[in-house]
Amino acid sequence: MFDAVINMITLFLRGRLFKDPKKVAIRASIGIGTGLVLLVVLVKLNTALLAAIAVSALVSGTLQPFLFRDLKYR
Repeated sequence: MFDAVINMITLFLRGRLFKDPKKVAIRASIGIGTGLVLLVVLVKLNTALLAAIAVSALVSGTLQPFLFRDLKYR
C-alpha cells in the first residue's frame, strides 16, 4: 500500500499521472480560488475566523469531486 502511494506521488510530480495535467491544474486552482474568495468574503463580513475557515473548507471540499469527476488517468 505504501509503495502504491509513493508510486502515485512520483508519477504526479513527473506529470505522468493524468492525461492532461493542465486540466488538473486549472480545476484545482478553481477549487482553491473559490475557497479562498469565500474565506476572504466571510472574514470581511466579520464572521468568526474559525467559522469562516470551516465553511470555506466545507464548500471547497464539496466542490472538488464535481471538478475532478471526468479527469482521465494514464
